Formats: sequence, C-alpha cells, structure tokens
Amino acid sequence: ASDNKIRSEIAAFYFRKNHYGEAAELLQQMSEQHEPDATVYQRLGFAYQNNSNIQKALDAYLKADMIQPDDLWTLKKIAYCYKITEQYDKALETYKHVDFLKPRQMKIRLQIAHCYFMLQQYAEALKIYFEQDALVEDNDQIWRAISWTSFVSGQLKEADYYMQKILSASPQSTDYLNAGHIAMAESNRNKALDNYAKCLDLLQKNQDIFADQLNSDKPFLIKYGISEGEIAYLLDELYYREAIQ
Repeated sequence: ASDNKIRSEIAAFYFRKNHYGEAAELLQQMSEQHEPDATVYQRLGFAYQNNSNIQKALDAYLKADMIQPDDLWTLKKIAYCYKITEQYDKALETYKHVDFLKPRQMKIRLQIAHCYFMLQQYAEALKIYFEQDALVEDNDQIWRAISWTSFVSGQLKEADYYMQKILSASPQSTDYLNAGHIAMAESNRNKALDNYAKCLDLLQKNQDIFADQLNSDKPFLIKYGISEGEIAYLLDELYYREAIQ
C-alpha cells in the first residue's frame, strides 16, 4: 500500500510538470497490480489523453466507469474520446446518459446536438439548437449552429434568417463564407460575391486559405445544384474584382 502511495505521489508530480508519458507509464504499472480503484484508471486515461493516445485513454476511462459507474467526469471524458475518434453514435449515447444524470447543461445539450449533426440527423440537432436558443439570449454560437445545420439540411430561409442575425452581431470570416454559400444557393451571385469578398478581407486577402475553405464546402454547394465549373468561375471573378480594386 505504501509503495502505491509513493507511486501515486510521483504520478502527481509528473502531472504537475506535464510529463504525461511518464505519468501514464507509472499509472499503467499501478493498474496492473491487484484491483486498482477507479481513480487510477481515471488518471491513467487523463495521462494518455494528454499524450494524444486517445484509444488507450478511452480504454482506461471505460475501466474506471466499470468500477465506478455514473461518474460525470469519467462519462464526459468517454464521450469526448468517442467524439474525437468519430464514433458519434457512441458519443451521442454517452452524452445522453450525462444529460440524464445531470439534465439541462447547455454544454452537454450542444454536444448532443453536434453528434446528431455528425450523424446527419439534422432535425434532431435543430430541435436542440432551437431549444437552447430560446433559453439563452443572443448566443451567436447557437445561431451559427442553427444557420449551418439549416443550410446543410436544405432549409435556406432559416439559414439566411440566422445568418443575418450573426452578420449584424460580430461576424467572423467563416460567417461571410457561409453567407456567400447561402446566397449562391439562392442564386444571388452578386450577394455571394460581396460576402466572399468580405471573408477574403478578414483573411487578410489570403487566397489560398479562402480557396481551401471554399473547396472543403464544395459538396454542400453541389447539393444545391451549383456546378464545379460555376464555383471555379466565381472564384476567378472574385479574384479579378480584388485585383482591380
């Protein structure tokens, strides 16, 4: 027991110094001895997580959860690991369990909505976003989520309504990018060009970053019937406009 106490103190020292690899090694040894308690696995998971070894972190957290079920800290970590490894169905299940144990935490509700979004269950995601929007005044994070989810799920009117709220608050470069996408989907090329130009301005005219962002959203534009050629032509027009200004 005293041996474990010393190891525990050394592990705590490693944590303080951010030496997560050494901490993980030590805690792994402790976990292999007779029946460790949940805390050892929690700390082992945390050490692995901070060392970017998400799968080993998840395994440790799951062991902690078996020994000491329904611990909110452990469950949130499990959900996070599932999310990072793109196991959104399992992440959703775990976040829902956290929500059941401690209801109505906005952070958790938004994580549930995000999982629904990643699983392409857009109606479920929107239901939560609208519920949160009704509870919290003027939260542009929620407006962004509503606007983008609406856009992706083909609800342009809704997407545009929330986008206008964002643009009149404190818009970021990606907001103007998304506003451009919405305008394109509405067949309003001039409005799209204006918004894309504002996005480019906020990106300090960095055309590479802008093109990368636009290209990663291309599938959503194509779903609205906008061809690749049209997107390329629009980019040329935008850059030409920038050049002659």
